[in-house]
Amino acid sequence: MDRPAAAIPIIQVEHLAKDFMLGSQRVQALVDGNLVVWPGEFVAVMGPSGCGKSTLLNMIGGLDRPSGGRLRVDGRDVDGLDENALADYRRRYCGFVFQSFNLVPTMTARQNVEFPMVFAHIPPAQRRERAAALLRAVGLGDRIEHRPLELSGGEQQRVAIARALANRPRIILGDEPTGNLDSKTGVEVMRIMDGLNGRGHTLLVVTHDPRLAEYCHRVVHMEDGRMLREEPGGLTRPTVAWMQAA
Repeated sequence: MDRPAAAIPIIQVEHLAKDFMLGSQRVQALVDGNLVVWPGEFVAVMGPSGCGKSTLLNMIGGLDRPSGGRLRVDGRDVDGLDENALADYRRRYCGFVFQSFNLVPTMTARQNVEFPMVFAHIPPAQRRERAAALLRAVGLGDRIEHRPLELSGGEQQRVAIARALANRPRIILGDEPTGNLDSKTGVEVMRIMDGLNGRGHTLLVVTHDPRLAEYCHRVVHMEDGRMLREEPGGLTRPTVAWMQAA
């Protein structure tokens, strides 16, 4: 699929690197990473545990800082932002979906979805209304006041997806979103994410699950901190950037 000449990548990674110190030994978690994601794309990054894919995701999401290289989101340099600007970037641009759900156990589903909106200074009534609407959109209209321990794993991940959408981010970042789910529930979550992409959301997901490739435009393969190759996924739906130029 050709790209319109006027399109600006939503994510642009150039020679990105990340080193960690393990005792006195330097470990290279990411080596010379290069990646472009276009608005409206659904891209999966696949590879074995420890290959650097979650490290890549964390840097794009502003949860970690690169050791070298350049990271631009929506044409904006992210790697040089100070802590306050980085927090604002995360709030405005990134919605996170984690393998372990990361829900607050003492809060209801609605309160978990509302929580990110508190930091965006959204008024309480608007928070409640938006949270309820998002939970209904992921099929949890009858679970709004349930706490995480009263929900199945698939229902908890749906709450996490609704929470990721709370501040209307430009990008949804998924870190093994089907990793803690059985195969049937994992497919249900994939279909929800596919539906989000169909409505124009950009998704970047790291995964071990080869079935996720069927829902993506592209699959990037990583090993030992390096991006080895990419190949088309099973999704043939045009991206938003393409549709806008058509």
